[in-house]
Amino acid sequence: MARPFAGGSGMRLSAHLPTTRPVPIMTTAARHFAHKVAVEQDEGSARIAFPGGTGVMTADAAGLALMIEAESAEAAERVRQVFEGHLLRFAHRESPKPLVWTEIQPAPPL
Repeated sequence: MARPFAGGSGMRLSAHLPTTRPVPIMTTAARHFAHKVAVEQDEGSARIAFPGGTGVMTADAAGLALMIEAESAEAAERVRQVFEGHLLRFAHRESPKPLVWTEIQPAPPL
């Protein structure tokens, strides 16, 4: 379900939210965002179509792997603020720290 990001220009970011409850937090977030934007979800991942970008959550043994793809650095920052802010609120029982986001560099041409 959480297919790779479409090609093209823009900005890609990744982060990891450590949690002992990755699937419940992902499900809560997906249901919340689905009230305003398009969401695709399966058992282990969810894809949210924010204005200006896309956020993907994938549950793993240590928490939630997060990725953002946006049209520009400005759009990526807007998506990051909304995505991260909501996820940290949904994970409040675990007192999460702010996430560390890393820019994903495109693969060099062959």
